[in-house]
Amino acid sequence: IIIVGADKSHHEILAKIDTGADSSSIDEALAEECGLLKKDNIVFQKGYRSSLGRHRHRYIISLTYYLKGKKIEAFVSVADRSKLRNKFLIGKRDLRGFIIRP
Repeated sequence: IIIVGADKSHHEILAKIDTGADSSSIDEALAEECGLLKKDNIVFQKGYRSSLGRHRHRYIISLTYYLKGKKIEAFVSVADRSKLRNKFLIGKRDLRGFIIRP
């Protein structure tokens, strides 16, 4: 995919498609590198409970990216994906209009 940064720069990365996830998620370090964690780009904070039962919060940002040439404007959660192989996860909300074959 190609992510459009806050300064309109383009960042090409590999992403994982996850049809089990409702929304998309981006790595916190990648979002920072693209300049997407500025106050005017943060839409809201979402609270959740971690697997250990701790209350946490996660930023939801506005993001534009291109998938197979199609422009997608989405609200994406920011998470620590540093230990994961893919720094961007595409959820099913952003896959409308695409046919997914296993």
